[in-house]
Amino acid sequence: MNGKTELTRALQADVSLASGRTGRVAKEAMMKLTTAVLGFGLVVLSACAQQPDAKAYQEQEKRWQSCPDGYYSGPRPGRLNYGNDKYLWVVTPEFAKRFCMPEHLVDPDLKGAEAIAFKRVPSEDGFDRCAVQDGKTHCVDDGVGRFEVYLKSDLNLPAAHPEVRFFDDERNHSYWHITTSEPPSEMPSQRYRKGLYQLPPGAINRFGNPYHHPDAGYQFSLIGIQRNGMGASVSALWEVGFRAEWTMGIDLVTLESRGIAGDLDLTPRQIELGVNRFAIVLHREPSPKHHDEMYVAKDYSHVIHLPKRFMDRVKAAVDQAGTWNDVIRTFRQP
Repeated sequence: MNGKTELTRALQADVSLASGRTGRVAKEAMMKLTTAVLGFGLVVLSACAQQPDAKAYQEQEKRWQSCPDGYYSGPRPGRLNYGNDKYLWVVTPEFAKRFCMPEHLVDPDLKGAEAIAFKRVPSEDGFDRCAVQDGKTHCVDDGVGRFEVYLKSDLNLPAAHPEVRFFDDERNHSYWHITTSEPPSEMPSQRYRKGLYQLPPGAINRFGNPYHHPDAGYQFSLIGIQRNGMGASVSALWEVGFRAEWTMGIDLVTLESRGIAGDLDLTPRQIELGVNRFAIVLHREPSPKHHDEMYVAKDYSHVIHLPKRFMDRVKAAVDQAGTWNDVIRTFRQP
């Protein structure tokens, strides 16, 4: 109210001053006054238009948090305060209903998993590299692609160590930047094979075997699906994490592809074979057959069909890391 009174007084004073002038000066003064009044009115109207209906927003947020087992806290159309979610998501309709996921993340073409979250992450084990070329530094950042896969706990997937309920092997520590000079015979992998070294709790794979001993166990891979229903090998996926019963009835497995840039670019041969869909598969390692000779429907232990719309977004995110040639170039020595 005080602000309006002060503005009114100022306007009245300017009007009085303008009335005592004649000719061009008076007209200019009146034009300025008119512009000021109109501007003030637009500011007020704009402020009123931008003010959300607090009650309606609270009711909307209440609906978004009304699901039985939790709710998604990231961005969604109409939300004014949210977590800065940097993942690309795809979820089944059932998962969305259970956790109040936004509709635009739902895709019924996701089969074999309840949800998948993807993002590029930095690698501390050598795949994020820099090279100096012609006096300029070129770096490949966040060169690892991470798929966090939510699976039903009752799938009973084959595993080298089905008793393992927690595993963490994310390579995001500083010591990856130090190359040690241990004799090969003293390296943990060699001592493990000889029975002289035991891995600490949490460092034993669920699906694969540590150091591929006594064999590799089971392996996840990213494949393309050919027109004839066979798999076309794209990239190995490293098992870097597992959490049994992340929430009731759902396990979480974390898979990474080292240097994923360029892996999703189809070769002329793959295009000729009709590859236009991707899947994450679980198989015995080494495979009894080459990936390109395995039928997706029957030769793999488990298949997760990835929706095309989701993989288009993943490829767009991966391409930001540069082409495969860019990655290779950073490894070359002078």
